[in-house]
Amino acid sequence: MRFTEVGITTQREAPRAARSEEEALLVRAGYLTTDRTFTVLGELCRDRIRASARQMSLAQLLKVAQVSFVAVEEAGGRSYYGPSALGRTDVLHCPACGYGALPENVEVAPILAETTLPPPLEKVSTPDCNTIGTLAAFLGIPRSSTAKAIMLTSLRGTGFILVLVRGDRQLSKSKLDRLLGPTRPATELEIAEAGLVPGYASPIGLRYGRVVVDRWVAATPDLVSGANEVGAHYLHVNCGRDFTAEVVADISAGVAGDPCPNCAMPLASARMLRFGTEDSPACEDVLFAAAQNHRDTAGLILPPSLAPFDVHLILLAGRDPHAAHAALALHADLRASGTAVLLDDRPVSAGVKFKDADLIGLPVRVVIGGRSLQHGMVELRRRGSPDTREVKLRDAVPALNTLLSI
Repeated sequence: MRFTEVGITTQREAPRAARSEEEALLVRAGYLTTDRTFTVLGELCRDRIRASARQMSLAQLLKVAQVSFVAVEEAGGRSYYGPSALGRTDVLHCPACGYGALPENVEVAPILAETTLPPPLEKVSTPDCNTIGTLAAFLGIPRSSTAKAIMLTSLRGTGFILVLVRGDRQLSKSKLDRLLGPTRPATELEIAEAGLVPGYASPIGLRYGRVVVDRWVAATPDLVSGANEVGAHYLHVNCGRDFTAEVVADISAGVAGDPCPNCAMPLASARMLRFGTEDSPACEDVLFAAAQNHRDTAGLILPPSLAPFDVHLILLAGRDPHAAHAALALHADLRASGTAVLLDDRPVSAGVKFKDADLIGLPVRVVIGGRSLQHGMVELRRRGSPDTREVKLRDAVPALNTLLSI
């Protein structure tokens, strides 16, 4: 395919509206427009990524392309995520063993606190402390020393549910749904009938309903919880002594620092792009990751498994009337051998063509014309390598196939 047929438009300067260096580079190289939609070159790149993923699987494709990723088990199957400046999803991962999970799905194993004889319950005045943040600030304690009440009603007809999680953690709705089935927020009437006061609620004083407690609450003694009275809380609240839980389960979302469920090392958190599933790769995000991982000051350096073309064939016609014929013949031979080739035969300077080739970042550049062609030779260079070598024109196809397989 010819450069002009693809309609490639490159830019020497980064667009001001780009959200990241990766996006700016993809716009400059002609894969994206300034409004972040794919050009024809971008569509060809997407087709190549899909074809590569079908041939080898998405996980293998990411490995071959040297794109960092973690496998995450989701409701619909296994997905793959990778760190990126454009990441849209928080993912917990283990640097030691490679485990990965979304925070709402990670298996949380609380660290048991030392067991000491807790003091008796003590009611204290806490005016205007109807949130965990205001309560912790008023008492001068960390959020981890508080218990947070969430009031729900089962959609399966099993009634009112009071859920308790520690103040420094968030309820995982997906875990709770798997445990109890679907729920909805309780109404004001349902909360009042259960004997609870919003903002100051706790299981102590609950008239009826189920009490479901997160493992971190059960494992943490001496918590502060609501007294079911406006402006009042209890100190020294302990699960099992001061109230009884019907269910104790892992229902909170994971956070960085939690022990990995596989190897117990601390989990890390990162914003990541979702690369899709084995059956449905997210080609745009794979391309963004490639732009992040494979580039230099001149432009992209795309791996063969991701590049829209294998070879960037540059014609330097000059005054040689046979150069164009030789370039077209080599272009045809490469295509016949199964090599995807982009032919740049535009009537522009060699410098412009070389800069565009570096910017677009196809795996191998081939230069035909000039003094080399006069001696029956062409120049080959892998993108990202400073070394250029000459081969005979008649040997160019096998030499290129060898170079692409390395």
